[in-house]
Amino acid sequence: MLTEQFEFPFTTFNGPFFATTAHHPDPPNAKFGWKSFASLSAVLNRSDSEILVDLGPAVTKAFLPIINKALGNEQNITLTSGPFAQIALWQQVPYFLSRLLDHPLNTTLLRIDFNLHIHTPWWMSDADANVSFYIFVRLDSGGHLRADVDGAWVIVNGGWPDGQAIADKLGAIAISEIATVNNALHAEVAQVAGGTFKSIYLIPGNGSKAAFVQGDASLDTSLAVAV
Repeated sequence: MLTEQFEFPFTTFNGPFFATTAHHPDPPNAKFGWKSFASLSAVLNRSDSEILVDLGPAVTKAFLPIINKALGNEQNITLTSGPFAQIALWQQVPYFLSRLLDHPLNTTLLRIDFNLHIHTPWWMSDADANVSFYIFVRLDSGGHLRADVDGAWVIVNGGWPDGQAIADKLGAIAISEIATVNNALHAEVAQVAGGTFKSIYLIPGNGSKAAFVQGDASLDTSLAVAV
């Protein structure tokens, strides 16, 4: 078993991180996954036999075509960065308070997000936006991997005097693409979805098992399943 201690200078699972690792034999009936969370740190127990998928490249491959197609008729909207893969604790999700009982507090979701620039008419200020899809990744009662969109969220900065109209339009586009995103998710996890597993966990970065790991938790995340 590998135990990783993650440290975050700003917020758990957000921005730069570093991690230190320690190897030790698997205890009987070992349970793998996140052991504890704090405001700036987290501890993860990983299986030596885990199957690892780096989601950063997979998300780019699967979702960039979806984003470009969805924005194809929107000549005034430009993709500026992303898509990215990030972990979000349930209480970090923007709609958490409106759906408080949907998940246990220690649930981790996968956030897929990207940034846009909106060019507006001369009498309005331009706007920048972030669009996020929150993915509920879990094992079902039979131990099979499942991944589905839990919700979407849009944040708009600028666009005076009607930034809300921009947010509403982008929100409508995001909602209309949920089915497409779900289909892409199912295709991407197909390589491991047919197996039966005992544990599942998301890992900041590319999943490296080095003694010391650095990365940016806002840009890349890996998925691991353990038999």
